[in-house]
Amino acid sequence: MATNFPGSLDTSTQQPTIASSDEMDDSGKEHDVVHTNHSGAIIALETKLGSTDSNPSSGAVLMGTGSGTSAWDTTPTFTGDVTIPDGDLILGSTAVTSTAAELNILDGSLDWTSWTPTLTNVSLGNGTVNAHYARLGDVIFYEIEFLCGSSTSFSSTSMQFSMPVDYAGELQFIGTGNGWVRPNGVTIYAIQAIGIQSTNRIVPYYMQQYTSVQVISVRETLPLQWTSSGTMFMAGSYRA
Repeated sequence: MATNFPGSLDTSTQQPTIASSDEMDDSGKEHDVVHTNHSGAIIALETKLGSTDSNPSSGAVLMGTGSGTSAWDTTPTFTGDVTIPDGDLILGSTAVTSTAAELNILDGSLDWTSWTPTLTNVSLGNGTVNAHYARLGDVIFYEIEFLCGSSTSFSSTSMQFSMPVDYAGELQFIGTGNGWVRPNGVTIYAIQAIGIQSTNRIVPYYMQQYTSVQVISVRETLPLQWTSSGTMFMAGSYRA
């Protein structure tokens, strides 16, 4: 009979309870075997805990400090991963209800993802659309670069770009951002990027001066006739 520890925990088979009526050579309670098991378990426990003299204190944890050494530490430094399931982290007396993925958003950077907007009233042809978006909680940030090509064609109605994530607010029209458009590759016009709740589309608008300032959507001939050198850039954010 030998100790199970540290491979597994000992049971009463390895560490029996000795009654006053037991004989030193009773089966399963042989004096030499019991002492050998005790000694083996003690040595295995010492090996597992390691050496150096330190005492436990409030808030301290037992840490390995080197090969075969350990100490109680109130400010431990972990060199490997520490896994805490979502919902089990408490800071002070406040439970952290955010998931790990949600907390990662707060690390000072956003993960930008490319997406291909669906175009309305525009046939891209050999033109180019570069679009990216990122999410911070329920806010979507986006950027769109539109580069006209020689085979790009337009409609006489509003250019539109699909949102990367559907709008979740209550406004029918959302001022999501701004940018600029250069339809002929030369003249620049400032634009506003308006979100449409019913269609989840982003529509570029520019300001046109008549008897008063009017906001008109960008299209085939507005603010100027598009050419193959035309470009447009928009960036903004909205609720999702």
